[in-house]
Amino acid sequence: MVTQVVTQVVTQVRRRLMRELQAAAWRRTARMIDATPPTGAARHAVTVLTMVGTREVDAYLVALKSFHRYLPAQVEVMDDGSLTEDDRRRLAHHVPGIRFSTYADVPADRCQSGGCWERLYRIAALNRDQYVIQLDSDTVTTTDPTEVRAAVEAGRGFVIAGGLEGSALVDYASAAAAARLQPLGHMQRDAEIALPHLAFGSRYVRGCAAFCGFPPGSVTREGIEAIHAVMAGHLGARWSEWGSEQVASNLLVANAAGTQVLPAPKYCSHYPESYHLVRRPEIAFVHFIGSHRYDRGNYRALARDALDALARRGQGGSGAGAGSA
Repeated sequence: MVTQVVTQVVTQVRRRLMRELQAAAWRRTARMIDATPPTGAARHAVTVLTMVGTREVDAYLVALKSFHRYLPAQVEVMDDGSLTEDDRRRLAHHVPGIRFSTYADVPADRCQSGGCWERLYRIAALNRDQYVIQLDSDTVTTTDPTEVRAAVEAGRGFVIAGGLEGSALVDYASAAAAARLQPLGHMQRDAEIALPHLAFGSRYVRGCAAFCGFPPGSVTREGIEAIHAVMAGHLGARWSEWGSEQVASNLLVANAAGTQVLPAPKYCSHYPESYHLVRRPEIAFVHFIGSHRYDRGNYRALARDALDALARRGQGGSGAGAGSA
């Protein structure tokens, strides 16, 4: 028994050390972003919105610039309250014309504060007359995201699947039935079981808020608050747990016009079962979720490839994709 405990402790220490070493290597690579040229002018009636804190500036610049070279849109950062003046100056250098907003600009007076609900409110404000893309900072665009560009041009919504196997748009009864088969304990399961009680919309997708597109007019404060009120009534305090905003985002994007679930694994998250996929040339976009972000060095490798392409573009090379012309 003692030997087993010691072995487990040693294994955990080794894993933690390896993760720290991989994270340090990632940070060294990400700083290469400063050798890449600023983004070009926005040429689409689209805003790319990301919530960013001072610890995510390097990662955000990799995410934004690797995406922006294919879809040159307007850019807004929602400051989580930790950005310094140096952070803002650096971001403005890399992304000329960048806009900044704060939680104070979008008080979530009828929803809980935190948990990214302010981000949803900001999407609603921008979405009155803009196509809005929600892009997380822990992502890398690796090749031309043709499905995304097509959705934007056609005014259709899009969302990345919640898992490697893909997701589908379903009615509320089907989503609730599928949720009942999920393991107990997670708030998202209980929220999905409560979907048939909603008067808002009729469709749901088990997607991921890390990357989704909202056609103009598809997100409103009234819609956000209608979802929140019903779910809070059925789940009580559980609805304030982390993940409630993702359920709301899934509902909003699923009920937008013409929404498509982006094909997996071309657009995927970095799970243990996808380690062998993410560096294939046909992969267009990878979301590096926190629990597996630095494993296998894939995040660093894809970021380095993206940074090399951006640097070549700045030197007059062919680092741009089809959507940047």
